[in-house]
Formats: sequence, C-alpha cells, structure tokens
Amino acid sequence: MTVTAPASLQGHLAPVPDETDALGLPVTGTLPPELCGRYMRNGPNPLPGQDPGHWFAGHGMIHGIRLREGRAEWYRNRWVRTRSLDGAPFIRPGAAPDLTAVPANTHVTTTVRRSSPWSRSACRTR
Repeated sequence: MTVTAPASLQGHLAPVPDETDALGLPVTGTLPPELCGRYMRNGPNPLPGQDPGHWFAGHGMIHGIRLREGRAEWYRNRWVRTRSLDGAPFIRPGAAPDLTAVPANTHVTTTVRRSSPWSRSACRTR
C-alpha cells in the first residue's frame, strides 16, 4: 500500500525543510528603485515528516526578502523558535492550555527593530 502525503504537503505547498540564506538574488524584469525595505511573511510550515492534520497548522516559519535600489539583496527564512517547536504540548491533560506552546504561524510585526511572530490563538512569541 502506498501512502501519499495530503495535497497540503505537496508541490508548491510542501513544507520548506531547511533554513536558508541567499544573497544577490536574480530579478526578472525591474524593481522600482523607490521600492526599498524588507518584506516578511509568516506561515505554517510543518517539520519534515510531520502531518499537522490541517494546512493551517504547522510550526511558524518567517520568510524575508530585502529590496533596495532596484535589487533583491537577500532572502532568508527561519523557524519561529517556540515551545511548540521544541515539542511542548498546547493541550495538557488536567491543566489549562499552555498559551506559550503555540506555533506562532499567523502574523509577524516589527517595532523598534524587533520582529515578533504571532498566532491567532495566543500571545506573541519573542
């Protein structure tokens, strides 16, 4: 019997298995030189070999790209270091949910040069 991964874990939706740094990215076409800054996105990204059961589930991974003067200077991605990533359960038998053991996979905000990932189900993660 062949076991096939769910559609949410295949193709362009497949989890990114590694943290990556890339410099001097190629650009197809042109970027306006006025477009300057960082774009960051956070989203669910299960660890390799894990099926979180739903495509919105999975540990947070932040992807970022730096644009400056018509160039794409760098891309990097990082796992959001949470208690959930370390294996801590959100639901604990006989106890209240552990609001620090969430995947932090929904949003990312930046204030005073510090980025904070968020999850819709709990508090931000530092």
